Formats: sequence, C-alpha cells, structure tokens
Amino acid sequence: FSYQPNLNFNGSDQFTVLVSDGQGGTAVSTVTINVIPVNDPPITSNVSFTIAEDSTLINQIVAVDPDGDPLTFSLQAATGNGVAVVNADGTFSYQPNLNFNGTDQFTVLVSDGQGGTAVSTVTVTVTPVNDAPTVPNYTFSTQEDSSVVGAVV
Repeated sequence: FSYQPNLNFNGSDQFTVLVSDGQGGTAVSTVTINVIPVNDPPITSNVSFTIAEDSTLINQIVAVDPDGDPLTFSLQAATGNGVAVVNADGTFSYQPNLNFNGTDQFTVLVSDGQGGTAVSTVTVTVTPVNDAPTVPNYTFSTQEDSSVVGAVV
C-alpha cells in the first residue's frame, strides 16, 4: 500500500484492507498510521514603504506560524542609510540619516522558537523634501566713521 497524509495533517489515521485468497477466504485488517508532526516555519513576506526625508517610519512585520507557535522578530541585517529598530513583537521603526533620500533596506528574522525561521525584507523609499536655506550670523568690525564692505552668503 501507499499512504500520503493531507498537507500539514498530523495525528492518527486508519483504513481497512480486505484480503482475499482467491478461493473464497477473506480477512479484514485495520491499518493505523500515526503521523508525527514536524515543525513548519513561519510565513511572512517582503514589504515596501515610502516616507518623506527626515521623517520616521513606524510599522509592524506581519507573520503567521502554521503550527500556532509564538513568533519573535529581530533585526537580521541593518540598513545602510539609516537606523532600524526591530522589537520582539514585530513592531519596528526606521529613521533615515539626516537629509538622505533614495532607497534603503533592512531584513527581519522571524523565528518560531522551534527551529523554524523566515526572513522579511523591508524596503523603504525616502522621498526628498525641499530644505529651507540656512544663513549663519555674521559679525563685522570697523573703526568709527568707516564703512564696512562684506558679503553675506
């Protein structure tokens, strides 16, 4: 015989077999199969966000575990152009470097505590904003009754 359990099934299953000797003699046998559970890894996906330059992204990685195991989240690979903080419950924050605009990424490791893991890549597109010009304060000195010529840039 050949037996294939349904996907993700575990537990006890059985079927009966009728055996015939071809001469009218029969016997019935019950076959019991114990399907032992195996750990299935968590399921997550990659996500993308868009934020404005110099702002902070706060969100959460979504993941599920087919076995119902509690999940923990951690930063696996840091960003190149900002700071990402990943909390054990899957919430995270991302702060791009000052005046950075462009695309940045970091990866989050999702673990079920039973050896199953998955990775979610977070892609953040940081759009530029028009920064107001800055002008420093200037101090000039001159003698009494004299004029001052300078440039304020």
